Amino acid sequence: MKNNPTVLIALFILFAAFLSAQSQVFTGFAVTDCDDSDNANLYEKGTTSAGGDTLIDYCDGDALIEYFCESKDLRVKVFQCDKGCDRGACLKTAGKGGKSAKRSLKLGSVSNQIEIGEFVGDVKETLSEFDTDALKSGKVYTKSGASDFNQYLRFKTNDGVLDGRILFAENEDDEIGDFLVFEDKNFTFEYELQFESGLTSEIDSKSLPDLEDESVFILDREYMIDSAELSGTRVTLKLVSGDAPSRIDEGESKKYQLENGVLNIEVLNIDDSNKRVTLLVNGKTKKLIKGEVAIVEDVVIGIRDVFVNEVGEGSDFIFLYLGAERVEFKDDDYSDNDFDQTIKVNGDSISSGYTKIKGVKSGDDFEILSLKYRMKPRAKSGSTVYVPPKKGLKEFLRDPEAMLANWDIVYGGLSSQDEKVMVRVDPRGGDQYDLEFQNIKGEQYDVPFVVNKGGNLATGDDDNTLFFVEGLNTTDFVVARNDYLVLTNRNNKNGVTNIARYSSIDTSSKVVDFDELIEGSKKLSYSGTEGVDAVGDLIISGHNYRVYIGGAPDYKLAVDLNSDGDVASDETNVVVKGGGLFDLGTNQTPNNSFNFTLTTESSQFDSSSSDEVINIEILNTGSGVDLTIPTQSGVTIETASGNDLALSNYGVFMKKDDDDPDELKIEYPLSQAVGDLELVFFETITKSIEVIPPPPVVQTPKPLPTPPKVEPPVQQPAPTPEPPIIIKESWLKRLWNAIMHVIVG
Repeated sequence: MKNNPTVLIALFILFAAFLSAQSQVFTGFAVTDCDDSDNANLYEKGTTSAGGDTLIDYCDGDALIEYFCESKDLRVKVFQCDKGCDRGACLKTAGKGGKSAKRSLKLGSVSNQIEIGEFVGDVKETLSEFDTDALKSGKVYTKSGASDFNQYLRFKTNDGVLDGRILFAENEDDEIGDFLVFEDKNFTFEYELQFESGLTSEIDSKSLPDLEDESVFILDREYMIDSAELSGTRVTLKLVSGDAPSRIDEGESKKYQLENGVLNIEVLNIDDSNKRVTLLVNGKTKKLIKGEVAIVEDVVIGIRDVFVNEVGEGSDFIFLYLGAERVEFKDDDYSDNDFDQTIKVNGDSISSGYTKIKGVKSGDDFEILSLKYRMKPRAKSGSTVYVPPKKGLKEFLRDPEAMLANWDIVYGGLSSQDEKVMVRVDPRGGDQYDLEFQNIKGEQYDVPFVVNKGGNLATGDDDNTLFFVEGLNTTDFVVARNDYLVLTNRNNKNGVTNIARYSSIDTSSKVVDFDELIEGSKKLSYSGTEGVDAVGDLIISGHNYRVYIGGAPDYKLAVDLNSDGDVASDETNVVVKGGGLFDLGTNQTPNNSFNFTLTTESSQFDSSSSDEVINIEILNTGSGVDLTIPTQSGVTIETASGNDLALSNYGVFMKKDDDDPDELKIEYPLSQAVGDLELVFFETITKSIEVIPPPPVVQTPKPLPTPPKVEPPVQQPAPTPEPPIIIKESWLKRLWNAIMHVIVG
């Protein structure tokens, strides 16, 4: 047992726990050359090397067993993770199940949303550490000094707007809908890694040795500079990254648990002269040097470092990256402002990536000022990338690795998709359309709208007129019994529209009856003489509409339709729930075609200086009716199976069913439809990987010698037994049981 430091540490933990039940930090045994890969970071799985052994952080339920070094002492800390423990690290956000933890950042704000047709860069130009810690700043230390670095992610640059906007379109699979759209001729984003004081190295032949083995962050992922070269004006940086490295000695074999199986890795040989490592990975031989990567079982394996010891001073060993990524940035001229198409990821050239490295040469030193990278998206098919709702950009790229690191642009779809009101221009027979809508009170109306009367179009039906335009004056009596009235108190988004019908009149009691199609009977009492000065007020939804009564025998009416107190040829709009204004025009008898508009006021947009006006046309087909949505700006129209589908910039969706006559369905949003767009930064790039620890070494206890025969002692009164040590049902008890198992065997 003395030769097993794990057991000794466990015994010490148990002993310390008995002394102080509140303590969670326990001092280990003094060793030399103690090294902890994660510097006691609870949110990163670390590997601690001490006394010739390698100890790996692991989870016990929601408790983290964290090994670390302090003043060359090996220490261990037991930490209760408040959001759970997974694969040797505390979770930053709750949840397990083998999926990578992630952070996300929504683009757009309450005051500046991403509208349909608007470029992402017009809403959010630049992101930095002030927006998300995925773009954190830091320091890089070299022999030539330290430099602060900053990260920026841009969707708009000084030379123009980058691509990416929400459009209504038809994708390569003939699907029609709203998509986040990127053109392959345009850049999607620009990333910049900026060094405030410059990242400086001496020039040794073509090498920049001071930069090698230094670490930088690119989009929330740490990369080690494996090599840096300067040849004339050409700068080449090769970087490698991966999960927390695992140590494997020459001749040693380890197993790693992945989501889809087990990876067996054995270090067959380390060539001391060129530090070339021969690995046996699941039966396949791979030869790699430091910084190189290979792909086995869909996992990228990389050599983080190679350590060669002198004879007699210990075995050679490597630190292995699992889920590695090797990136090579190259700029042919560090002094110009051009982007070069010269990036490689895991050895493959990426044609959609463009690099610009800015630097300054001064004597025998070279200073890197910044690294910029841009991507043009290459679709899996076609020239345009269409990202549907609830999907990310990477899934639809031919070379997703061109985005670098492990992040994505996710399109959540349009808001207000479930908050719409239906408006229908519904055919009745072959010669009439009805209008179905909800007013802002939520009352549902169905009223005769347009009819073909003997070859001419008119409002209403064959027998009755739908009035939305007042008479010329108070003596222009045009409303007959059973005619319909569009009563709207104001022609704006807050107007209340009611539909009423003139039912009857009782001149003896001076009462006019109206039938409000939803609210029922409404009575109007008037005074004066019919046809001369008879007048009264119709009150509907709390608004007064002045009514003038004409003379016998028809007793037609002149009605104030907009509640302004007069009759003067004013027109009223139909105001639908959500604030849309149906402007029916000024002509009650349009004859050949009836044009009306659906207007959304500029005040309802996140940012717009003008109203959105959608034109719709009802056609005279001789003896019948039909309709069409004309081509117009601000409205995108697509055709599928003969039906027209259209979406406006406000988010008004229209479907014209191909029939005889056609039917028009309009989905009007209760608020502007804006894009739900977020950037997602994943914590790790690999699948779930965890070292499977080897079974503990169990030493078989030596048999005890036969005790000499002794005479039985004189019997004494039995002493009072000591109270037993009670170990609570916890990780401590499980640890105690494990120790006893090791001791007893």
